[in-house]
Amino acid sequence: MPEALSDCVSRHPDSPAVTGPAGTITYRELDDSAHRLAQYMIERGIGPGDCVGVMFTRSTAAVIAMVAVLKTGAAYLPLDPALPDQRIGFLLADAAPAAVVTTAGLAARVAGGAGSVITVEEVDAAPEPGDGPVVGPGPDDVAYVIYTSGTTGTPKGTGGGTRP
Repeated sequence: MPEALSDCVSRHPDSPAVTGPAGTITYRELDDSAHRLAQYMIERGIGPGDCVGVMFTRSTAAVIAMVAVLKTGAAYLPLDPALPDQRIGFLLADAAPAAVVTTAGLAARVAGGAGSVITVEEVDAAPEPGDGPVVGPGPDDVAYVIYTSGTTGTPKGTGGGTRP
């Protein structure tokens, strides 16, 4: 995924990449924002083999966060803020993410259930992170974790890879 985005940035840097309620961002803006967040996470020890929760309403920030997690080599766990607190608590306890990336307004919903909570506001206010390399997931690595209801009614996590 990070390689595919880099290819799009090279070929279409100023073309629209994501459109949401707050507006449209280009491929270059998506890549730059995701790279900044990825570096912030890498500097805090997030990397390959980790799981990182991503809790946002539908927005360009959600896409940036998912791409950033992939750039660290970690897998992302989408967390829908519309879910009840009990379900979010179960997902956090079961998946045991190293961190959750979210907004300041949603941070209290995941506090205590993740290794750390990283808000986009905190990243925006931080000094520019270093410009080290991003890792990205390998072809056989888990890129995301999705929970299904399962046959027993208890949610079960399943990982998806990066292979088409």
